[in-house]
Amino acid sequence: MESSSEKIKNDVVSKELIEEYYKLKLELNRMLKREELVKNIIKKSMYENNIKNINTEKIDLFCKEVERTIYPKFMIEKFVPEEIKDKIRTINKSVILYSKLKK
Repeated sequence: MESSSEKIKNDVVSKELIEEYYKLKLELNRMLKREELVKNIIKKSMYENNIKNINTEKIDLFCKEVERTIYPKFMIEKFVPEEIKDKIRTINKSVILYSKLKK
């Protein structure tokens, strides 16, 4: 049996819209996994053969090695004085929607 708060939540967004979103997420997740697999195969092949780009009528692919400097949070927390952390800290707020697919 639905509680009154569940009923209110369920009335805000239609079941059909939620079902459509669910189907889209399922398909999208499947496609993203496949894309990642194919992308890694292409990237590995290009890198191992020292091929910097592949240009076709439909797509241009670029492969390069990049270097990035990072500062791990745990190291900053450990070694940077609190006054400096307070001066450089920024807070960004976002509204997000996330979902967990149940099969």
